[in-house]
Amino acid sequence: MAVRTADVADVDFKGVVKRGGHVPARVVPFAVLAIAAEASVALPPGPTSDRDVFFSVVLLGLSAVLYIVAARPRFHRVAVAIPLSYIASVLMLVLGSGGSTTGIGLIILLPVIWAALNVELIESLIVVIAMVSAEWVTTVTPIAVTNTIRARRELSFLLIGILIVVSIHELRSRIQRSNLVRDVHNEELSVTILELSEQTRIAAVLDDLVDGLSFCNVVEEAYEVIEFAVRQIFVDGGSINVLNRSSENLETKCAWPVPRGGESPFPPSSCIAIVNGQPYGSQPALPRCGHFPKSLTAATQCHPLLINQEVVGLLSVLIPDDSEKKYFDVVEQYRRYARLIGDQISIWLSNFRLRESLKNLSIRDPLTNLFNRRFMIETLHREMTITTRSHDEISIMQIDIDNFKEFNDSFGHDVGDAVLVAVADVMLSVFRESDVPCRSGGEEFTLILPRCSWEIANLRAIELQALVATIVIEVPENQVKPRAPTLSIGIATSPEHGMTGDVLLRAADAAMYCAKATGRNRIVRASVTVGA
Repeated sequence: MAVRTADVADVDFKGVVKRGGHVPARVVPFAVLAIAAEASVALPPGPTSDRDVFFSVVLLGLSAVLYIVAARPRFHRVAVAIPLSYIASVLMLVLGSGGSTTGIGLIILLPVIWAALNVELIESLIVVIAMVSAEWVTTVTPIAVTNTIRARRELSFLLIGILIVVSIHELRSRIQRSNLVRDVHNEELSVTILELSEQTRIAAVLDDLVDGLSFCNVVEEAYEVIEFAVRQIFVDGGSINVLNRSSENLETKCAWPVPRGGESPFPPSSCIAIVNGQPYGSQPALPRCGHFPKSLTAATQCHPLLINQEVVGLLSVLIPDDSEKKYFDVVEQYRRYARLIGDQISIWLSNFRLRESLKNLSIRDPLTNLFNRRFMIETLHREMTITTRSHDEISIMQIDIDNFKEFNDSFGHDVGDAVLVAVADVMLSVFRESDVPCRSGGEEFTLILPRCSWEIANLRAIELQALVATIVIEVPENQVKPRAPTLSIGIATSPEHGMTGDVLLRAADAAMYCAKATGRNRIVRASVTVGA
C-alpha cells in the first residue's frame, strides 16, 4: 500500500482525502506495492493453501475497490475498511504459507501508516489493534513460542503502531494548521487587493468628477456631471437635493435610478443630518430620515452639503446589504464615499457661488441688484445689432427719481437707499425677462426694451409710475414717513429716434430732461431724430 507525498497536504480538517485527485492513478502504486509486499511474504518455502491464497487475492481486490469508493466524499467513512481488508489479505497469505515468513512485521505496518495519513485518530487505533491481532495470529499458527516472547512482540507492535499513528497525526495537524494560516493570509491578501482596486476605481471617478466640474459654467451642466459620477459609486440609488431659498425646501436635482424630478421637495427639518449639521446614517436600531419612503428597508446615509457652515443641499444614498460581500465593510465604505463626494460637491458649489458673486459684482449694482452702466452699454450695442438685422423696433427708457436729493437731506441716506431699492424692485417685477433694467448712475435708471414699440413702452412706463406711487418707505418709529417717489421718464425708439445705441441713448436722455423741466412725474417721447 502506498500514499503519495502530495496527498499529505491535500487533506481536509477532518483528515479525509479531499476530492479532486485522479483515483485510478492513485490506485496503481497502492496495488503494485501491495502485490509486491504480499509476494515477498509468499516467497519463503513452506506449505501453501490455494484456498487461503485465493481469499488473500479477493481481499486484496476488495481493498482496491474500497479505496476507489472511499475517494467519494459521501463515502469517506469507508476508508477505515481499506487497511483492515489489506491486513486480512496479508494474514490469509501468511496462513497459506504456513506462518513461517520473514518481514511480516514491516509489511503489516504499511496499512497502519496509510491509516494514519488518511483517517481519523480513533480509526487509526482500530487499524493498530487489527495489526496487533494479525501479528498475534501469525505467532500462534503454526510456530510455538513462549508467552513472554509473544507478549513482548505484541506489545512492541502495539507501541510502534501507536507511535506511528500519533506522530503522523501530529504531522497532519501541523500541516492543517499551516494550511489554515495560509488560507487566512490568502483571504486577507484578496481583501486587500479588492479594497485597493475599489479605492483606485473611486479615485479615478473622483478625478473625472473634478475635471468635469472644472469645465462647467452652468449649474445644470454640473448636476449632469455629478449624477454620472455618483451613479458609478452608489449603484443602489440616491439623490442630490439643493435648498431653494424662496420656498425654503430641498429640491431634487439628481436622483437615481429615479429620473430627475421624480421626488417631491421636502423641508430641511425632515432630514436628521441637516438638523444636526453632520452626516447621519440610518441603521435598524436608529430612526430613518423623514424624506425617505416608509416602505424603504435599505440602510441610508445622508451627507449635508455645507458652504461656510451653512446648509445648501443634501446628498443621500442607499447602502446595499453586505451579506454577499464579505470581503470588506460595505456600509463603512459607502459612508466614506458619501463624505468624499459630498465634500467635493460642496467645494464646487462654493466655488461656483463665488464665481457668480464676482460676476455679479462686475455687471450689477450692489445696492439695487440691477445691471450697471458698463453692462448696459455692452447690451445696448448687441441688441441694436440684432434689431438692425431683424428690422425690429427697440425702445430705451431713461428714468429719474424726482427730487431725490430731498430724501437724502430730509430723512438720511438710509432712506434714500431704501427708495432706490424699492424703485428697482418694482422695475424687476414689471418688465419682461428679456428687458434689461440698469442703474446708470445716482438716481437715474435705464431700461432697454428689445422688440418693443413706443406705444408698448409708454404703457409700461405708465404702469411703472403707478406702482412706484404706491411705494411705502419704512422709517424708524416716531419719524414722519416720506412721500412716495415719482418718476420722470423719457422714451426713444429705434429706428424712429436713431439707428445706433449712442444716438438712441442721447434721445431718451434728452426726453427725460424735458420731462423734468416741464413739471416732473411725466412721460415724454423723444420728438426728433438725433443723428443717424
